Parts: sequence; C-alpha cells; structure tokens
Amino acid sequence: MTHYDVLFLHPPRVFKGFWRKLREKPEQKLRPQFCFVPMGLFSLAADLDERGYAVSIVNLGIEQDLNRFFNVKRYIQSVQAKIFAIDLQWVLSSSGAMALARVCKQYHPNSLVVLGGMTATWFHEEILRTHPFVDVVLRGEADYSLPQVVEAAFKSQGLTEVAGISYRQGKHIKQTHTGSILRNLDSIDPTRLELLANYEKYVYAGVYQCGRTGSKDGVSSESALWYPVLRGCSYNCAHCGGGQRAYRVLTGRDEIALRSPRKVADDLQILADKGVQRIKFSHDLEIGGEKYYLTLLQEVRERNLDIGAYVEVFRLPTQKFASEMARTFHSPAFALSPESPHEQVRRLIGRGFSNHEFFKALDGLKKEGIAARVFFTVGLPGEVPHPDPGWGRWLTRFKKFLEDVMAHGGLPLPPTVYTIDPNCLMAVNRDKYGINLLLKTFADYERVSASESDLDWIGHETKTLSQVDIGVLTSVSALTVHSDLMRMNVQNA
Repeated sequence: MTHYDVLFLHPPRVFKGFWRKLREKPEQKLRPQFCFVPMGLFSLAADLDERGYAVSIVNLGIEQDLNRFFNVKRYIQSVQAKIFAIDLQWVLSSSGAMALARVCKQYHPNSLVVLGGMTATWFHEEILRTHPFVDVVLRGEADYSLPQVVEAAFKSQGLTEVAGISYRQGKHIKQTHTGSILRNLDSIDPTRLELLANYEKYVYAGVYQCGRTGSKDGVSSESALWYPVLRGCSYNCAHCGGGQRAYRVLTGRDEIALRSPRKVADDLQILADKGVQRIKFSHDLEIGGEKYYLTLLQEVRERNLDIGAYVEVFRLPTQKFASEMARTFHSPAFALSPESPHEQVRRLIGRGFSNHEFFKALDGLKKEGIAARVFFTVGLPGEVPHPDPGWGRWLTRFKKFLEDVMAHGGLPLPPTVYTIDPNCLMAVNRDKYGINLLLKTFADYERVSASESDLDWIGHETKTLSQVDIGVLTSVSALTVHSDLMRMNVQNA
C-alpha cells in the first residue's frame, strides 16, 4: 500500500460508464469529462512538498482514460493518506467530487476528506450539511489555509485557529473568518508538473479524452498547459463566475495579483524544458497593463524560447499587444468572445465593444498572423427580441455575423450549452437581468453534472427564452457554424 501525507485527487465528471460508452460509440454525444486540473493545484502540492510532506496529485480521469481496467474504488483502497484533498472548482465536477469523497471516507474513515475550489466555496455550508463524508471545505484561495489544516491534522490539533475554512465538529458545522490572500504570485511554484502522476500524458488532455492525442474533440499532438499568470479580474461580465465582484465574494480579493515578468519567463523556460510546447495563459495579459506585458514578453524573448501561446482576450486586444505577442511566441492564438452578434446584449453583460471595433480587432490579428478563435454564448438576457417567431431575425443576424467573422480572418467555434455559474451577476441579480434561475442549490448541480442531457445543464431562462428554447437555439446555432465552416473549407479546397 502506498502512503501519502496528502493525496490530491482530481475527479472526472462521472465515474461510471463514460469511457465504455465512448469506446463503443465514439460518435455519440456525451457531456465532456473535463480532465483539466485547477491551475493552483500544482503550487499547493509544491508548497507542501517543500515543507517535507509526502504528496502526490492523481487525475483520475487520466488514469481511467489510459487504463480501461482502472477502478476508482480499488485505487482508493490501495493507497493510504492522512488527508484526501479533492478539488471542486467547477460546477461540472460536482457529482464526481461527491462520489469520490464518499469512497475516500468509506475506505479511510480516519482520514480527513478536504474539498477546495470555487464551487466548494460557494456551497460550503450546504455541502457540509448534506454530505457527512466531507470534513473540511477550504474557502477561496487556499495558499495559507491548506498548510495550516495539514499541520493541525498531524499535530492532532483543532481547526478553530485556521482562517478561511468551514468544517465539521461533531454534529455542528463551524466557519472561521475569511483568511489572508497572496498580494502577488511570486511565492508560489506552478511548474512542479512531476507531482502529477502521468503528467506527460496530462499535457495532451482535452475535454473528452484526458491523456491521449488525436481524440474526438480535436486534441492535436502539441502539448499544452494552462498557466496562472495572475489571479482575480478587472471586469464584471454578468455571465462569468470569475469576474471582479463574483470572485471577491468568494475569496475576499479586491485587486488582481500578478506574477512578476521575470518569474513568468523563468517558469516558461522550466515548462518548455519539461516538454510543454504551448502555454495557455490563465488571463488576458493586458489586464496587468502595458508596462507589465511589455516587460514580460521582453523577458521571454531574451530566453529564446521556442514555445507557442494561447490567450483568452477578455475585451479586445490592442494592436501593440498583438504585435508583441507575434514577435515573442510561435503560432500564437487568441480567443475572443463577442458572445452575441447583438451589441445591446454585449453591453448588458458588460462587454461594451461594437461590432465595428470587433472586426477591426480581427483585422489586426490577421495582419500579425495570429489565429483568432471566436466564441459565442447562447441564452444571454435580451438575446432574442420578442416576438421573433421561429427566431428567424436572430438566426439571420447570427449567420451574417459568422460570415463577417470568417471574412475578417476569424474562426468561429460552435456554441455549446452554457451552464450558469451560481455566483455570477446574472444568477445573483436575477431581477436586473431578467433571469429565472433553475439551478439554485448544490444538490441541483450535483444532479445535473451526472446527466448526459444538454437540456439538464441549462440552468436558467430569460424573459424571451425558456430552457427548451435555449437548448434548441444552441443546437441550431452550432449547426449553423458547422455548415458555414464546411462551406468555407470546400471553397478553400
């Protein structure tokens, strides 16, 4: 039996049946397993390792994907740990995280089962009240609280002095005050990939296949890793659970925390040496300001790194930023999210740029040779005018917008079902945005996260779109994108 002090476990969305179904009928539509681990897991594990604790990270989705005979229960039985630390960052992991926590406590009743992550934070009280196999929830960022919980466990001390946690004490649920957070990210180490079992497979992970290349969701042979360049956000997009206000409620963070340019460049060198071929930045680098990104990119260039980059742009990229990225990284790719072809919808959710400004930005990226991937979200407030029988006017406008995107060099991505974040502004300020919330409790998210039905995952309605309407319109929009992309490929053949 392998012994750990702390064993970090990343749960797949569901444990039973997924991989068998995918192997038997690869073409069938399943909700993704989402095998990406939260970026902070590497630095949390690295910190404990440096303190002398025996730690490891196991991505159970990878283990299942690589070994069809891998059994979660048998694996948990085969290991021993003082603390089983399970991440519950995203709502889609709700069912898997609870199933895993139950198994850990079943086979190791004397071990501490600890949850952490944004979803665990938002629903901390309900989780502890309704899931007796969970002992502790780390609320918000856990850089300080996790080491203190580990130390208390090994010294057989109580948890009353550990800030930023909720925990079970007998029949009672206790909650300590919000803890401290890092004001910059220079003290963490996000490069310790070797602490993750099969990390050399993980860098090829997609949302469906977790450790193999050439999977059904288009994973290429290029290795890539999400990298935490900063924490927090400067924006308040209504549909995002990571916006400034939403994130502040969860963590107490009232300003962004950056990793210094030299540290970032050093990290990229280390990761490149470990086989990472493309860095996916956690945030839009322009949030740090022009001086920050110019210094960072200069530091990277001085190291002569042969590495690609992927950036999710939170607004629109400036031409200077695009030019500097093109000088620094090979084959850079930007993700842009106009979300809707309608400017008034964009303004309502907090993205106030016009269509003219958007297409001008696409032209700028095309000029620099930067690939532009364009994302949409269906079901936003005010999206479809009322009345619009058969959504004819909306679809006509959407199709025209797609044609313009491709004419300006962008690659539109088919919309997928949007599941509302429980802490986003749309969910919290429902009257302001005209939202009827369908998913309200952790039990709701735990239930739907185990479902393969797209309809179940739609957790809200608007004044003009029902749950079914959003599901149908998402499917129709996705088919429209597929059709236009096929037509473009035929024309370019």
